[in-house]
Amino acid sequence: MSRPPGFVELPEGVDPALEYDRPDIELRVLRAVKPLGGIITWVYTAGQGDPPAWVSTANIQVDVRANNRSNAAQRADAVRRAVCALPWADWPDGVINRVDVIDGPFWQPDPSTNAPRYVVRFAIVYHPRAQAPAEPGWP
Repeated sequence: MSRPPGFVELPEGVDPALEYDRPDIELRVLRAVKPLGGIITWVYTAGQGDPPAWVSTANIQVDVRANNRSNAAQRADAVRRAVCALPWADWPDGVINRVDVIDGPFWQPDPSTNAPRYVVRFAIVYHPRAQAPAEPGWP
């Protein structure tokens, strides 16, 4: 596992969950919905779950724009389906345990331009992909 510049070695005996890099969940969501076009995603809150440093929860907002309200609504529903399907998709960096729709999709025109926009917010529970421990007798 490559370490970023400035990586700090952890003391011996530390929780092994801290040895794993936290997966980039926002990038995973963006890659799932970007082909739909007119999409902006960002994490607005994130925290650790139980056990700490292993399970994380990210609250992600997806703004969906289109040329009219009907198209934006259809695209927002496609976003909802794509993000909610993430626990079943293979992801080499980690595991998505659960996706909850927190809000939406709901109509919220862009405040500066009044352009058509729907908003969906998700709580995504995820963790790094576990590695099997190297034990004597394992192939």
